[in-house]
Amino acid sequence: MNTRVAMDMVQIFIDIGELEQAKGLFEKLPERDKDSDIGGSLNGQLKFAELARKTEGLDSLIKKLEQDANDHQARFDLVICLIAKHDYDSAIENLFTLFEKEPDYKEGAAKEMIITISNLLKPRYQDKAQAYRRRLSNLLAE
Repeated sequence: MNTRVAMDMVQIFIDIGELEQAKGLFEKLPERDKDSDIGGSLNGQLKFAELARKTEGLDSLIKKLEQDANDHQARFDLVICLIAKHDYDSAIENLFTLFEKEPDYKEGAAKEMIITISNLLKPRYQDKAQAYRRRLSNLLAE
C-alpha cells in the first residue's frame, strides 16, 4: 500500500465527512506513518470531527453566543465544530476570546486547545502555527 496516497485518502474522507471510512483507513496505516507529523494531524482531525458530532452543532452554538457572549461552554463547543470544519482562524480567535475572559476555564482548556491546534497545523501551516504560539506566549507574559 502506498501510504502517502492512503494518507491523502484519509484527508479526503475527513473533508467530505466520511469519518468511518477515514478512521478505518487510518487504522490500517503502519505505525510509523500514524506517528508521523501528517499522521498526527490526521488523527487530530479525526478526533475533532468525532467531538464535533457530540455538540449541539455549529448553527445552534452561534445562536447561543449571540444571546450570551459569556457562555463559555458554547464557545468551547463552537471551537470544536470550527476545527472540525477546518476554520482554524475562527477557532483560534474564539479560543483567545475565551482565554482572555476566563483563562482558568476547564483548568486552562483554551490554552491547551491553542497548543493542540498549533501542533495540528504545524505540518502543513508552519507559519500560522508559530504565529498562534507567539500570540499565546505574549498573553502569558502579560
